[in-house]
Amino acid sequence: MSAKRTIESVVLFGGAGLVGKQIARKICREYKPKNIIICALFEHECLEAVEKLKVEFPNIENITYEFGNIFVRKTYALTDRRDISTNDKIVKDLFDDVFDKSQIDKEEDQNFMGYIIEKYRPDAVIDCVNTATGISYQDVKSSSAVVKEYKNELYNLITGCSVAEVERAEQGDATAQKNVFDFAKNIINVSTTPLETDASLNKMNMLDLLLVSQAVPQLVRHVVLLQKALLAAGTKMYLKVGTTGTGGMGLNIPYTHGEDRPSFTLMAKTSVGFAHTGLLFLLARSPGAIVKEIKPGAMIGYRKIDFRAIKKFRNPIKRWETKRETLQSNLLLKDSSDSYSDKGELELVGIDTGENGFFTRSEFEAISYLNQMEFVTPEEIATLVIREINGANTGKDVIAAINSSVLDPSYRAGYIRQSALDELRELEDVKGIPSIAIGELGPPQLSKFLYETYIIQQFCAKVEELAGSSAVDLAAKLENYVLENSELQNLVTSLGLPVLLSDGKTLLRGPQIHIPESKVHASIEIQNDTDIDSWAKQGWIDLRASNMETWIERAKKMQASVQGSHIEGSSVYAREIYASKFLKTGEVVGWIFINEFNGGRIL
Repeated sequence: MSAKRTIESVVLFGGAGLVGKQIARKICREYKPKNIIICALFEHECLEAVEKLKVEFPNIENITYEFGNIFVRKTYALTDRRDISTNDKIVKDLFDDVFDKSQIDKEEDQNFMGYIIEKYRPDAVIDCVNTATGISYQDVKSSSAVVKEYKNELYNLITGCSVAEVERAEQGDATAQKNVFDFAKNIINVSTTPLETDASLNKMNMLDLLLVSQAVPQLVRHVVLLQKALLAAGTKMYLKVGTTGTGGMGLNIPYTHGEDRPSFTLMAKTSVGFAHTGLLFLLARSPGAIVKEIKPGAMIGYRKIDFRAIKKFRNPIKRWETKRETLQSNLLLKDSSDSYSDKGELELVGIDTGENGFFTRSEFEAISYLNQMEFVTPEEIATLVIREINGANTGKDVIAAINSSVLDPSYRAGYIRQSALDELRELEDVKGIPSIAIGELGPPQLSKFLYETYIIQQFCAKVEELAGSSAVDLAAKLENYVLENSELQNLVTSLGLPVLLSDGKTLLRGPQIHIPESKVHASIEIQNDTDIDSWAKQGWIDLRASNMETWIERAKKMQASVQGSHIEGSSVYAREIYASKFLKTGEVVGWIFINEFNGGRIL
């Protein structure tokens, strides 16, 4: 095993769980950190875990805890999930948090996970939370069924009332007025009548819940916020204890959540679990912390053997005296308990397997049977986690396995690249049309940079020429060039890239503008000059002197990057260096993305 890393502070999400407790013990024993922060959903879990650690490791300076839901704002971290789903304001905020990118940087509405990481600035974050369960177990299937039924009912109502009938009602037709009144009443009833299975919800609520329960958008935002927090805190390592979703079993898994097999719920969990791994793979190839994942492929067990009251959703299961009934045309699935005799709480002997649940002897015997799910102990997982933190090659880091398996760029492709570029330039010369950008790489900002580089090239072929330019003079030259070149204007604006002239007020444009972006509104209010600056930065070709100053400073940095006397040979081709004397459209923009946006390839 390689030398130990220095870890003085560690945040342990899921630290009160079956695996988290064992990792906490091994972290304390191996590293003796000054600070260890145990995070869990409930305070009583944290208190129990922290007290045990303090007894076992009295020399650790600070063993503390944070509790709450790490997937929501700090404001709602202690709000019960039930209360979240029935509160219209919170559901609206959840929608904004997932789908409105402006929410990412709002400190007052900070995500609780990010708040904890930035508060404690740990050397390492170990995440034992079953993220796949937390995100996927929101019953999208049932919500979708309710919303589809709601949509069908609305469709039938809407097709039964025409615009012409509404107009007749406006003109005083009594029959039409009654029909419109009935239509409105039916819409309200369909939308607001409580569900049979849950009086606190209606179909309008379920539509909102379906929107905020979608797993992929939540997962993407979760990882984006994680990266932001890790970078802000300067954390050196993030290690995830993930899940296969099925305890390592396949589509033939016999355990289910309902009648369907394979279980829709379990398959959704597996999908999210491996989507999470894919996003962590990208996080590992980004600047910042080392990223690893251990993914157990068996049931994890066990905490203890016990005799206890059995609970579902934290509520005790009652023993009811049986009633006999004759089957009729309808089968009542939920009957009032008032007509049943209460025989007390159900208590049984069983085995506590943590997040997997409390199983009876026979259930545990079946699930752990050879070639069923079987099980792996939390101590074994904790040992692998510690070895991976130490830098040992356990062969169990999923991210490293994927990295070693993906096909990376090849020498042959690099060799062929230059031939392709030469052939492209030759055809450009023949056709007389510059081949700069059409937006196929997505962000308008990329196309903006490419076209601005191309236009600047017409007057500054070399980096040193741009670095020595006057911003005002260059802006005037570029504007005249664009105004005199109608073909270039038409090409650029047809692609949704407007051209902002040097006065900062005049815009050359086509029928569509991609920035600012809106899939809902055809026009956007310009509130102040800050809006214009923001949009010009994101996706407008900006011919103002202020933007030329940015380009001149950029050229000076390019010059400075190659002026160190220590740079020679192949070291010239480092990430921070622009090696060419000439401005080359694509290579300039590649340099910008690497050095200004930290957007370069890590591996």
